[in-house]
This record gives sequence, C-alpha cells and structure tokens, in this order.
Amino acid sequence: MRGLSGQQAKEEANRPAALSRQSMRAFMAALDQAGKLATIGQPVSPEYEIAACLAEADSGPALRFERVTGYEMPVVGNLINSLPRIGMGLGTTPEAMQSAIIAAIQAPLAHRAAASAPCREKIVV
Repeated sequence: MRGLSGQQAKEEANRPAALSRQSMRAFMAALDQAGKLATIGQPVSPEYEIAACLAEADSGPALRFERVTGYEMPVVGNLINSLPRIGMGLGTTPEAMQSAIIAAIQAPLAHRAAASAPCREKIVV
C-alpha cells in the first residue's frame, strides 16, 4: 500500500471495517450515540411513505426504517442532511470542512485489501 510500511499496510488490511474512519456502520453508531438517529419500527411502504418521513424530518434526525414492506433489509436516510452532520461524517467541523476536503484530495488514504467485509455477511440470491 502506497505510503505505508509493510507492517502498517498489513495492520491496515486486517483492521475491521467497523473501525474504519469511512465506515457507514461506524457513522450510524456515532449518530445513534449522539441521539441523532431515530428508528422507525412499524412497517413502511417504499413507494411514498419513506420519502414522506424523510421529507418531514428533513432537518431532524437520520432515520432507520426497520420494516420496509417487501424487503428484508432496513433502509436509512437523512444521514447527511445538514452541514454539521456532513462534518461529523467527515470527522471535522463545518468551519474546517473545506480545508479537510482539500487535505483529503491532496493526500488520499491508501487503498487496502480486505479478506472479508461486512457487506458480504448477508448474500441475497
């Protein structure tokens, strides 16, 4: 991996995805801990209900729909619906966001190969 020593690259490749700075699961856990993730447990239709709920909570919490009619997987939305939330997802503040993005473009993280990934835990056929 470019820019990392052999040992650092090995450690990086074996690091669980949940600990990654760019993990959606870690971001959702942080939102939940901060009280910025609401879970909807009742059945909702993917046709119009999810969109209506997201529009109604536009500047509110992120929403996780546990029971989407016709689907087994949950749906999440409004994850980055404000500058503070975007900053939280990027690990910075709204004030420092521009310089953080420029720094990330100038020095991107090295790619890493993973033996397994959480996205492959459930295979839909």
